Amino acid sequence: MSRQLLVVSVAETLYALPSELVREITTLPSQVTRLPGAEPSIRGLINVRGQLFPVMDLCHRLRGVPGNEAVDVLVVVSDGKTLGLLVDDVRDVIPMDEPAASVTAPDEADTSVVRGVGHSGEMVVIELDVPKLVRSSLA
Repeated sequence: MSRQLLVVSVAETLYALPSELVREITTLPSQVTRLPGAEPSIRGLINVRGQLFPVMDLCHRLRGVPGNEAVDVLVVVSDGKTLGLLVDDVRDVIPMDEPAASVTAPDEADTSVVRGVGHSGEMVVIELDVPKLVRSSLA
C-alpha cells in the first residue's frame, strides 16, 4: 500500500517522513529562545501562532555537526507532542511503499531514528521514524 511522504533535503541527502505527521511548514523565526541543558541538536524554543515548541537542527541530530543556515521548519506532531525540524529544503510529496528493512544509511551519525531506505522512481530517500525522533528528543 502506497503512503504519502514529504521529501526534504538535509546536508545534500534526501529524507522522507509521513506527510500526515507534518502539521505545517514554516520559516525559522528570528526569535529563538535557547534552552539551557538541552541536547546540542535542539536550537531552542520557537513561537508559531502562540504555540511554543522546541526546534531541532536535523542535520546536527543525524550527522553530528550543526547544519548550515537552514530556515525551513517542519512542524511535526506525534503522540500529542510537537517538534520543529529544521531542514535545508522542502522538496516534494511522493507516494512510496514500505521502505526496505535495512537501516544502513551511509555517513549517518545516528541511524537510531531511521526507519529504512526507499525508492520513488530514480530517487532514493531515507525514511525517518518520526515518532521515535520526537520521543527521543522530548524525553
